[in-house]
Amino acid sequence: MEGRSRCARKHHVYLEPVTVATFPVSYESRLTTMYSGAWNHLELQAMQVHDLVLAKIERNSARERYDVMSLAQAGLLDTEILRRRHHEEVRPYLLSHQESRDLTLNLWIESLPGEEYRSRPLMKMAMCGSKNRNLEAAQMQGSADEVKPNPIPCIKGQGEITG
Repeated sequence: MEGRSRCARKHHVYLEPVTVATFPVSYESRLTTMYSGAWNHLELQAMQVHDLVLAKIERNSARERYDVMSLAQAGLLDTEILRRRHHEEVRPYLLSHQESRDLTLNLWIESLPGEEYRSRPLMKMAMCGSKNRNLEAAQMQGSADEVKPNPIPCIKGQGEITG
């Protein structure tokens, strides 16, 4: 733990700020508290997995791509949710490079394992309509109880910090 703060060495917790990320507009409403009451002055919250993936698009480094692939292999990603949130909660708020982000998301989805990820292009997402399509589809299939958020650790405080 050389080079880490005295606090990190004492408590064996290392936090690193995220300096390059664009979060979906409503991500805070989907944060989940983890280990409630474990600390007196710190609240650990988890980002919903799809919000985390969308926040990784801007950097698009090998590590981000590896993380996304790992989440997909664990069965935690729904590409329709990714597309919808990108279209509704990220893209409209970008000042530039919208097409680049669209392309990155499409390339990530195309590289995911399994045919279930290869669906229509992102730009057609505008035609989809309902904000609750994933839940509605699950209800039609009788599996609505199985639709749950997939938390990924992050810290909410001054600035956004992921672990």
